[in-house]
Amino acid sequence: MHSITLDPHNKYHLKWYFDDHKQRITFNVVVETTGWVGFGISPNGGMAGSDLVIGWVDDNGVTHFHDRYAEEEELPTIDDSQDWHLLESGHNGSHIWLTFTRVFITCDTETDLSITSDITKLIWAYSHHKPSSPVAMPQHKALNRGHRNVHLLSIPGHDFDNKNNETIEKWDITSSNLLIPNNTDTTYWCKIVIAPFTSKIHVIRIEPIISPATNAPFVHHMVLYRCLHPNSSYMDQYASHNGANCVDFANMPYDFIHCQSVYMV
Repeated sequence: MHSITLDPHNKYHLKWYFDDHKQRITFNVVVETTGWVGFGISPNGGMAGSDLVIGWVDDNGVTHFHDRYAEEEELPTIDDSQDWHLLESGHNGSHIWLTFTRVFITCDTETDLSITSDITKLIWAYSHHKPSSPVAMPQHKALNRGHRNVHLLSIPGHDFDNKNNETIEKWDITSSNLLIPNNTDTTYWCKIVIAPFTSKIHVIRIEPIISPATNAPFVHHMVLYRCLHPNSSYMDQYASHNGANCVDFANMPYDFIHCQSVYMV
């Protein structure tokens, strides 16, 4: 069983497990709300093109749950092919929980997205208001939605009894001290680093380096990308830089555009 908290306010919790033999994945979401809950996968982290579900429990205790798709930034359409299946649901006056399942690759090639071993862009949202019907959905607030990059089909690796084994090398990838601007809700900071290895290696363990007291409250996620520049040595000039604001490519050195291959999230 894997688990993650999707939102920064500790209100949207996700658990999941998968069966490789049956090619099926099962999700459980627990959300602090009495309204509706949305969850799905997206090609780019946005609403357009996403494959998702929306569910809620009405005042009579009846659960409404629909497989939907979104073509634009608008109310997602109920899919003619219902490929996400509700297994269990409930509420307790403060939280809603939904357990649902689907196969990795459905037969609906028009509106469904496949779940693969690659990084998956999850989208989530919720509202504190119940819908009056499946086509009359109250709008969620801006802070009650988001996306996360998650490796859904990852398999936990084996730990090592002797972490100080002389054959194991460690590489700490850290960023220079950064003063977070106070005039923006989110800061994305990118820094180029050069691997200290000169021959092929096998990565056996990855873990974050985050100071619990001073940094953890402000870190939402970290992503390690590979830079596939045609002339790899050309990227060396950026290694001595502190980094750049990378909320979009307009603020970044042009060569950073070659660093979009996700290695680790």
